[in-house]
Amino acid sequence: MNLLARLSLVCCLTAVPMVMGCQSEEVYDSSKDDVVSSIQSILVDVEKTGQKGSAYEALSGEIERLREFDASLADTLKADLEKMEAATKPAELKTLASEAKAKL
Repeated sequence: MNLLARLSLVCCLTAVPMVMGCQSEEVYDSSKDDVVSSIQSILVDVEKTGQKGSAYEALSGEIERLREFDASLADTLKADLEKMEAATKPAELKTLASEAKAKL
């Protein structure tokens, strides 16, 4: 095997573990943080308006994304979502959104 081929092989064999080792919990945490931030944003919107707007429609999906990181919190928020879906008055919806947001 010539020198260039050996050097290429060594580079490849050392680069792969280093790249794989760069994946840490920070990636995991930032993903959870992104989901929580998205849920908070939706709940703030509902809290301000008392309406189930287009952002509200995404709430269920975001809660399911949260399940990957914190199943217990996702279950709690899913129960809150069911209460919000049953709410008929804007003031009631605002209160429920505020209560759910406080759990994040």
